[in-house]
Amino acid sequence: MAMSLQPVIGAVVIAAALAGGVGFALGSGGGADGGSRDDGPTDGPVRIALGDEVADVMAQHGPGTTYVLAAGVHRGQTMVPKDGDRITGEPGAVLSGAEVLEPTDFQLRDGVWVLQGRVEEELIHGETDAGFERDAAIHDLWADNLRLQHVTDRALVDEPGEWFFDYEADEVVMADAPDGVRSLELSVTPEAVVSEAADVVISDLTVMRYASRAQRGAIHADGPGWQVQRVTVTQNHGVGVGLFDGGVLADSVVTNNGQLGVTADPAEDIRVEGNEIAYNGTLGYQWFWESGGTKFKRTRNAVVAGNWVHHNDGPGIWFDLDNTDLVVADNLTERNEVMGVFLEVSIGATVEGNTIRGNGFGPAAGALGAGLSVSNVSDALVTDNVLSGNFVDLSAIHYDRTSDVTGEAFTAEGLRVVDNWFRVTGEGGVGFYVDTDEQELYSDGSVTFTNNTYVLDGCTQCFRWGELTDADGWLAVGNDTSGTIREG
Repeated sequence: MAMSLQPVIGAVVIAAALAGGVGFALGSGGGADGGSRDDGPTDGPVRIALGDEVADVMAQHGPGTTYVLAAGVHRGQTMVPKDGDRITGEPGAVLSGAEVLEPTDFQLRDGVWVLQGRVEEELIHGETDAGFERDAAIHDLWADNLRLQHVTDRALVDEPGEWFFDYEADEVVMADAPDGVRSLELSVTPEAVVSEAADVVISDLTVMRYASRAQRGAIHADGPGWQVQRVTVTQNHGVGVGLFDGGVLADSVVTNNGQLGVTADPAEDIRVEGNEIAYNGTLGYQWFWESGGTKFKRTRNAVVAGNWVHHNDGPGIWFDLDNTDLVVADNLTERNEVMGVFLEVSIGATVEGNTIRGNGFGPAAGALGAGLSVSNVSDALVTDNVLSGNFVDLSAIHYDRTSDVTGEAFTAEGLRVVDNWFRVTGEGGVGFYVDTDEQELYSDGSVTFTNNTYVLDGCTQCFRWGELTDADGWLAVGNDTSGTIREG
């Protein structure tokens, strides 16, 4: 099987400097008897030096402590913060979940290179495209900054860039000669920062190459009120960042993670603001299972605003399943493989002030490719957005779907599309489709398009109202009689 590699951002963005000059408490040591202590916050930050065991250091201190990671790469560490802890980094501080492999430990056997005695727990989770089933295994092998292709059987390791983890034999098998590789790393540690603590702050560091399973973040909040800011979260196996109630992800770079960049399920009052979320979904997970930039489920009052979301292999911004009162505002979403923004089976949404362009042309998208797709979301307002150059600019759909929580049917009723600007380049580029026998939704005012501007560029039947139609047909059913339709 030939190697399949996704784009990798060339330089890992090193975190910004810790603002302000303060003294440091020692990172090692305990009470008078050398044991652990947990008697309250330490005066001043606790510096964690390279080589310190993070778990041991954190066991010495109570809630509300500030920890500062020294510059350099801290490998194989998992931080479990307590309530109110702050975790930050000196310039160049990196948490890495990967272990360096020594080329001399590999042996040539039957035409492939084998590392023996590599004992790791097998964990395979998630649905992948055919031929990429081993991408659901959490361990990744990195050679010279490239994630190698994990093939489905040991016997298939026969081309450069391919490898296989034989969990039964406790062996890593690769095709490339290890002495020709400048750096060789195996992702082994599942989590960088995780706990049920409240009000944790994480800032100014890089988190990379953790063996996070699908649907779990390398940084994963299981407690409320986490603030994750000015971090780079990159090249992790599953998800980059997982949020919970009151969580904030701000001013960060989340890129090249294998399944998703950001997730939350369930969560209330989360905010994702001012981030770059790009090139996520680099492994072979099926996008319609879960792959892409973000995916949020069972949220209430979530806000995704002011982000640059681009080149994700799947939807860019995705709300699916029992979300209530969500806001997607002022984002630039471009060149995502399937949808730029995908909202489905939810109640109450505002999509406002976004620029959505060039989305939906990925090979797996098919007819579902779109800039904005709104499927069975009631009481949704789409306003003041600019959409252009997408496979389909706006697709609104009503189909048969009920809530897993309440048992009630989801509906497209109450969708209002107002004051947007479209450059329509494809047939049926803007429209609404009913996939049930509820044909009255076309005529009872349940879905309305008002005061929008359409620049028609190369299409003839540029709209869809059930069937494809031209501008005259769009106006004839009462859409946008106060809007503007012109040739581009």
